[in-house]
Amino acid sequence: MAVGLIAICMAIGGVVWKPLTPVSMTMYKGGLLGVSATALLHEKHALITLSGIPFGGSITGDATFLGSGIGGEVKIGEPLASALKLRRISIRSVHRNSESEISVTLGLPIFGERTVTLVRDSSHTTF
Repeated sequence: MAVGLIAICMAIGGVVWKPLTPVSMTMYKGGLLGVSATALLHEKHALITLSGIPFGGSITGDATFLGSGIGGEVKIGEPLASALKLRRISIRSVHRNSESEISVTLGLPIFGERTVTLVRDSSHTTF
């Protein structure tokens, strides 16, 4: 069976092996009201970790920037989206202030609208 599948693949153009290419990711860190935030960014995607008492430790999830990169609307993935919703936290906007700084405006219960600034951590750029 496997030999037949390989023969079919070769007949329609062969098997193409593409090695994984290194990805450059940039780390940003910040905090607000006892919660620390870490974001690993690559183009329109981010891996976000929030740590602190309000989250009972830490929680990690992904985010996708809709449109043309950082700025504008953000789609938060699970389980982070559920954790934010449970705590009635909304992300109102995300803006890149400079190459080394990103501002995230949040809607928080009791505290209202607050902005957290994430600063680039150049010691953690990965490839």
